[in-house]
Amino acid sequence: MNQSISIEPATQKDVRALLELLKILFEIEDEFGYDRKKQEAGLHLIIQSDSSVVLVCREEKSKRILAMATVQLLISTAEGGLSAQVEDVVVHPDSRNQGIGSRLLDHCRAWSIARGALRMQLAADDRNIKAEKFYINNGWIRSRMRLFRKTL
Repeated sequence: MNQSISIEPATQKDVRALLELLKILFEIEDEFGYDRKKQEAGLHLIIQSDSSVVLVCREEKSKRILAMATVQLLISTAEGGLSAQVEDVVVHPDSRNQGIGSRLLDHCRAWSIARGALRMQLAADDRNIKAEKFYINNGWIRSRMRLFRKTL
């Protein structure tokens, strides 16, 4: 990696750049569509919450955000404690294959452990083979559980 980067929690000032990354992410997924107002509302809620975080990878010199991931704490009866739901993992296309995503996941793990989480989980589009390989290469195990959802 040529550039010096930092990984830190996002602030409200970062929302505009985060929306651009979410647009890139949602273009990959068929299940969810990009809706600026919804994603902006969601980002503000995560940033304001004590039990969630938006982690950003920032190029130190330019302050440009290169990648992001969100982590939210849940209570797991299976674990008898907290688990961490990782979502919105996206690296800008011109910053991929530099180890940024792996470093970002490491920070998600550290944030989760620091808050007492006993497990992390995430969901990925089952057609996104690159993402699946990335997660497996980073020590994630494919679960036999199926994800279901219902809009309210």
